[in-house]
Amino acid sequence: MEKNKEMIDVLIDYIRKKLPAKKQGQVSRLIKDNPELGDLHELLKVLVSEGRQAEAPGLIETAQKMSGRLFEDYKKHLADDIPGRALTVYDSSVFPLPDGVRSALVDSRRMKFKSDDIVIEVSLYPLSIDLYELIGQITGLPEGGKGRVILKSDKSKYTVDTDQFHLFRFNYLPAREYTMIVEYEGNRVAHIDMTL
Repeated sequence: MEKNKEMIDVLIDYIRKKLPAKKQGQVSRLIKDNPELGDLHELLKVLVSEGRQAEAPGLIETAQKMSGRLFEDYKKHLADDIPGRALTVYDSSVFPLPDGVRSALVDSRRMKFKSDDIVIEVSLYPLSIDLYELIGQITGLPEGGKGRVILKSDKSKYTVDTDQFHLFRFNYLPAREYTMIVEYEGNRVAHIDMTL
């Protein structure tokens, strides 16, 4: 685990261009030669750009949480044969808050999921303590076709068609665990497990 933290520290310094030139070149070659390291580098680039105001220890914890979530999604993908099982590639709830910002003031959450070439971006806005508005967009689908998003929980099911830009919206969703199924022209293209 300590070795992983050290590598994350080096990659963060590499992304921020804080390493000496020779070390920058070495890390660049390592990233090019190692696909897993390349994936971690891509994830950290997103984390660094999103968490510019956070210090490295906060980014390391965030990277570990996101890596853990990616790994859990990947294990689910391997363990079942659900078509279109998506991976969580971004969740704003794991980012440290900038100095001076209290959690009560942060009222929205953004998430991004990926299934093959399909990307689903979702924003959640609290309407009350236990009700949310969910707004999303699907990219990677051909233009002009009919998309549909289905949210299912153990107590309810909600369905909405996407517009021509593959945008969708759900109002007044109770806080609970959901399965989101994205269909295009009647075929399932993504399956997402999420908790509001």
